[in-house]
Amino acid sequence: MGPERPTAISCRRATISASAIPARLNGKYLIQYRSPIPRLQSNYDLALARGTVGQSKEAFASFAERETVYFINFYRKWVAEPRLNALAVAYEDLIGEQARTLAAVVSFIQGDSKRRPGGARAGACAGAGRRPTAAPAACATRCSTLYYDPVLFAQLEHRIAKECGKDRIRFHFL
Repeated sequence: MGPERPTAISCRRATISASAIPARLNGKYLIQYRSPIPRLQSNYDLALARGTVGQSKEAFASFAERETVYFINFYRKWVAEPRLNALAVAYEDLIGEQARTLAAVVSFIQGDSKRRPGGARAGACAGAGRRPTAAPAACATRCSTLYYDPVLFAQLEHRIAKECGKDRIRFHFL
C-alpha cells in the first residue's frame, strides 16, 4: 500500500494566491469568512484542544495578535476586491439569512448576476457588513468563554476596521 492519504482537506490556511490561478481555468470561487472575534475565539478553543497554544491570558493575547494579522491579510487577499468569478460569503449571513445567502450562492454558481439579492456587488453577499441590531447571536455564547476581554476585542476590531474598512465585516465591539 502507498502512503496514507488525508481524509479531509483544510482550506483555512490556504497559501495559493489569486494571481497563481491560471485564467484559462475560468473557475468560480466561493470564499467564506467569519467575523473576527467569534472566529478568533473559535480558533483559540481549537488550538487549546489540540495543545498547540498555552492556556493563559498572555498566550491568548499573543494568539489574538497573530489571528488578527492573519484575518487582515486574508481579507485583503480574498474579500476586499470583488472578482467576477468569486463570491465572498460571511459566515453570519450563512447562519442568520440562510435562504437569502444560499439563493445568492446558487445564482452565482449558475452565472445569473441579475438575481443577487439586494443588488449586492459582484463578489459580495448582500448581508455582509450589516451591523447586528441586537446582541450578535454568533458572539453571544462565544464571548462568555475563556479570556473574555471586551477592551482587547474592541482594540482588535478597531485595527481591522482601519486596515480593511467596515463595509463587509460584522463587528461586535465597535
